[in-house]
Amino acid sequence: MAGPLTGVAMALFAGGVAELDGGSSVAASEESQNVAAAVDELLGQLVIAVESDAPYDRRRFRDWIDADRDGCDTRREVLIAERTRGQIDDCRVIGGRWFSMYDGEVVTDPNLLQIDHLVALGEAWDSGADVWDDARRGRYSNDLGYRNALIAVTVRSNSQKSDHDPTDWVPTRRASWCRYATAWTTVKIRWQLTADPEEVVALRRLFATCRTNPPTAVTLAL
Repeated sequence: MAGPLTGVAMALFAGGVAELDGGSSVAASEESQNVAAAVDELLGQLVIAVESDAPYDRRRFRDWIDADRDGCDTRREVLIAERTRGQIDDCRVIGGRWFSMYDGEVVTDPNLLQIDHLVALGEAWDSGADVWDDARRGRYSNDLGYRNALIAVTVRSNSQKSDHDPTDWVPTRRASWCRYATAWTTVKIRWQLTADPEEVVALRRLFATCRTNPPTAVTLAL
């Protein structure tokens, strides 16, 4: 049977543990720096400007369309894409289940879900869409080219969010903050919408919860 550790052995053991802990701390610090650099790169693609004061006109944005003429309008396309369970039957999801990222609710009745423009139409209007033509507004309101531009969320959480930006509203589910900030920033870059200074400060607070690098490559919308 092994005897008790000698003083030297104990010192070596303690030193090894300290070295392992030190290595973990260095790795964590490097990872944190990498995340911060990615956040800076993503936010650096935003155009900073004050919001427009032109009166918002919701009628200038198109409602759901069937862009690819497959019989499924935009709402149904999002419900199909975002389901975590369920079979598709003629554009309907049978036995579906969805996860609402804003509040963490699991929903099985699609009637309890709304399709949210992550960057709301009113916010888009204030950030540059007021000078677009109606065709571009229609493409924005039905954007299926970026998976987080339109998401299925509970009616309650969507009503609470309304057309607020991250300065005034964030998801109640803290675990969604990183994804929300990444998606918000990506949509704004994708559509060349501006962000005001306070908005960027709020986004940085959300990005501080990220544990992995947010994607920084953004495909611009046509």
